[in-house]
Amino acid sequence: MFHWKSIGVMAASALALVGAGCGESNGRYPVYGKVLHKGEPAVGATVSFFPKDAAGSNGQIPRGEVESDGSFRLDSGDLGPGAPPGQYAVLVEWRQGPLRTHRRDTARTLGKRAAREGKRLLIADDRLKGRYFDIAHPRLDAEVKNESNTLPPFNLTD
Repeated sequence: MFHWKSIGVMAASALALVGAGCGESNGRYPVYGKVLHKGEPAVGATVSFFPKDAAGSNGQIPRGEVESDGSFRLDSGDLGPGAPPGQYAVLVEWRQGPLRTHRRDTARTLGKRAAREGKRLLIADDRLKGRYFDIAHPRLDAEVKNESNTLPPFNLTD
């Protein structure tokens, strides 16, 4: 004779086994890499992965910040760590130095109306002068596979 308690235990065990076999249930996989500028870590740079196939992006752009050793790991914001598998254009922006007003960045971030109304966004200059942050002409790319990904270093030369 079955007891309700034993049925509950069996159901919970079955669910645990099914969940354990699913692997990456969120559809994202860990992505690790390095960004070097002239052989040195680009500490504080932001790495953004823009999907070449926008259909697989879920609207999220996986990003990472470069640590003191040059390493980064991608995070997809509210969706958690990692990135979905696929081909990506990789953009790098490295903002350092004093904060200044930038009309173009204000318009892009806050909207053209805000820029016309005199609102200004204070941001630091990009040390790379936008050379690695042009989605129309990306200089770097990467593939995220259905596994934990350790990418070769991105070596920025200018």
